[in-house]
Amino acid sequence: MPFTKLVVAGSSGVLADAILPALLESTSPKFDITVLTRADSGKTPSIPGAKVIPVDYDDHQSLVRAVSGADAIVSLLASLPAKEVDLKLLKAAQEAGVRRIFPSEYTLDVLHPYAAKLMSEGGDWPASPSPVRTARAFLDLEN
Repeated sequence: MPFTKLVVAGSSGVLADAILPALLESTSPKFDITVLTRADSGKTPSIPGAKVIPVDYDDHQSLVRAVSGADAIVSLLASLPAKEVDLKLLKAAQEAGVRRIFPSEYTLDVLHPYAAKLMSEGGDWPASPSPVRTARAFLDLEN
């Protein structure tokens, strides 16, 4: 069964500028898009063809309501906020019955042995938690 009901976290970054228009313009499949924006930003963007929901990422029940009914969540957040928000989205997705989440760090297999070493095990990854620890936490939640 395809993922057609998507929740997209993040609407104003470089990834969103490229990915959101492609999702909204797709006709095969046709996506039903809900975009989450930060409620504390003071602005709610108008995104033709998408439903926009301002959320407080620290309010778990608000996130559960926002993602309920979705097939998948696509996180397009910048790396620093994503380190915290992706895990919150995952927990909300689990409670809401969302089948899949694509975290912001989807472009690299962070559990590949070389990437894991670079980013957490003696490597030079600049921030904590590293993507490796986050990915392992996601796997632990799966069980």
